[in-house]
Amino acid sequence: MGLLKCKGWLSRLVTKEVHSGRDVSFWKDVWCDNVPLKVKFPDLFEISHDQNATVKDTVVGREWSLEFRRNLDEQRVREVRELVELIGEAQLGTENDKVAYKALSFSQKWSVLLREEERVILGGWHEAGLGKLVQLKPQHLPSSI
Repeated sequence: MGLLKCKGWLSRLVTKEVHSGRDVSFWKDVWCDNVPLKVKFPDLFEISHDQNATVKDTVVGREWSLEFRRNLDEQRVREVRELVELIGEAQLGTENDKVAYKALSFSQKWSVLLREEERVILGGWHEAGLGKLVQLKPQHLPSSI
């Protein structure tokens, strides 16, 4: 299975612990909620000046510094306030960022990955006949992504 094919489902199973902020994508990684910020705040992500910014890129001193490509209307200002409230105070350290694995229920472990000739199929039990069912064990996942 190719790395790019794995990335989509794997990102739903891991969260990043921010320390230095160098290796955590501000918008694309799961680090302060159960979903990436680009999913929770799609309108802000769309107008973000740097959609590939790391958490470290968005911190100046002890303040968040988010840049957008256009002026914000009242709705977007409310969304920025909600975003800043969600992410909390900007405190970065020097330790490397870490990957943490989310806990899976029994049914999730067995339905996370179905495989057929290098094609990943996400779905329920009814698709099990299409390929081999692979049990995903978090302890076998890489320690860094």
